[in-house]
Amino acid sequence: MSNSNDTSAPAPSIATKAELDHRIEQRPTPAPERHHTIGGTTETAVSRQSNATNELRIDHLQNRLERARNGMELNQTFSSLHGRAKADFGRSR
Repeated sequence: MSNSNDTSAPAPSIATKAELDHRIEQRPTPAPERHHTIGGTTETAVSRQSNATNELRIDHLQNRLERARNGMELNQTFSSLHGRAKADFGRSR
């Protein structure tokens, strides 16, 4: 991404924590003040579609990062057992 504030750019193929944090920061917040915008159904539809696309990407990033973390934890758990059977077999004689 050449412009970090551009959320309409195509999503990269890898999931990063930085992109997730950026997209969560860019979520629209309800504003009680009045804004001078075009209004109407067109603006509402475009805004809704943009927000839905962003939310889908946030869900995708969270799922990918969660799977990667779980996989890393599983690999770390099993790495401590690597070679243990061979060592135990040698001690049993």
